[in-house]
Amino acid sequence: MRIIDVMLKCVNCGVESKQEVIRSFHVFGGTRHLDTRFDNGQVNLHMQVCPNCHYCNFDISEKSKSAKTVMESAEYKTLAKSKLDAQAKQYITVAMVNEQDKKSVEAGRLYLAASWVFEDNKDSKNADKYRQLAVKNLMKNLKKDENGHLTLQCIDLLRKNKEFGEAQKLLNNLKKDAGETFMHVYFSEPDVSLTELTEDKEVSSLLKIAKYEQQLVENKDFSDHLMSELVEEKMDFGKFYSLLLKYKEKPMSHSQSTIYAPTLYNLDKDWFNAVVEYLKTGKETELHWRDYTTKKIKEAYSVEKPDYIDAVVILESLRKAGYDSYTTFNPYIVE
Repeated sequence: MRIIDVMLKCVNCGVESKQEVIRSFHVFGGTRHLDTRFDNGQVNLHMQVCPNCHYCNFDISEKSKSAKTVMESAEYKTLAKSKLDAQAKQYITVAMVNEQDKKSVEAGRLYLAASWVFEDNKDSKNADKYRQLAVKNLMKNLKKDENGHLTLQCIDLLRKNKEFGEAQKLLNNLKKDAGETFMHVYFSEPDVSLTELTEDKEVSSLLKIAKYEQQLVENKDFSDHLMSELVEEKMDFGKFYSLLLKYKEKPMSHSQSTIYAPTLYNLDKDWFNAVVEYLKTGKETELHWRDYTTKKIKEAYSVEKPDYIDAVVILESLRKAGYDSYTTFNPYIVE
C-alpha cells in the first residue's frame, strides 16, 4: 500500500488538515462469502476524519449536498454519543451522507460494511439492523442490475436476516426474467448439468449461486456461507509458484517460473488443473486446442530446449480464447 499525506479542507466545517490518501494498494483476500465479504478476518475501509468537526468520508474535501445536514441531525448526534464500535460508526456516518445524497449503492455497501464489523464483534442485533439498511438501499437499484450480481447479493442479505419470503420473491423474479432460458431449465431440472446449458463461466457461476440460495431459503437457513461451498477455487498463487519452481523432472529457475507462472495461473480451469496435476504427479491430462496439446505446451517450456516465445504465445492464446475455443477429448488422467 502506498500512502501520501495531503492538506485537505473539510467540506463540513472548512478547516484544513493533513490527511492520508491511498495512491495504490494490493488486495490480499481469501474466500468470498455469498454476501461478497472476503474471508480474511477483517473489514478495513480507509476513512479520513476531520480533527475539528469529526466529519468522516473517503475524501473529506469532496462536495456533498448533505454533509452539513447529516452532521447537524439528531440521528448523527445520537450515533456519535453511542458506545458502538468506532469503525462501524464511521461507516454508518458516511452511509448516511451517501443515502441523503441519493447514492444508494454506496450507502448500501457502507451499511453492509458496518454490519460486518458488528458480526465480528458478535453483536447480532446491530448486524441485523445495518444489514437491513444495506438491503433497503441496494434494492433501489435492482432495475439496473443487468447481470444479477446485485440481486443475488440482496437475496443472501435477506436470507441472513431471516426474511425468507422477500428472498424468495427475488428468486422468483430471477426465474421470471429468465423465462424459458437455461436459468428456468436449471431451476426446474434438479439433475441438469451446467455444461449442458452454458459454457459462459460468469453465467455458470451465477447459476450455481442462485440455485444454492434457493436451497438455503427453502431450508430457512440464515447462517453465513462461503462461495467455496459451491464454486471450485484455484490454489493460492504463491503455492502454485512454489510448485512450478519444484518442477519434478527439471527444476525451473526463478526467472523461468516468473515468466510462466502468471500466464499459467490465468489459464482456464481445465488447463490450469492439467498443469497442476502434471507438476504434482507427472501424469498428463490430454487436452487439445487447435494444434496444441498439453504435451506440446510442456515441450515448449522444457528446460532442455526452452522456447520462451512459443510457450508464452501458446499460453496467452489459451488464456484469451476461453472455453469456446478448445475441445476436451479425454478429461481423464492418462497413466
